Amino acid sequence: MQKEVYSLCFMCSVRCPIKVNVENGQVVWIEGSPHVPGIEGSLCPRGAA
Repeated sequence: MQKEVYSLCFMCSVRCPIKVNVENGQVVWIEGSPHVPGIEGSLCPRGAA
């Protein structure tokens, strides 16, 4: 079963919103939240690490 979970990135003090795709209890993909102006689905290098 696949689901989308919205959370925050804790790699720095900014706390950017992220969207996490989870399948069978395992993280399969992380991206920036598409609902936040200025971020539009992207992650910084720290968040992508």
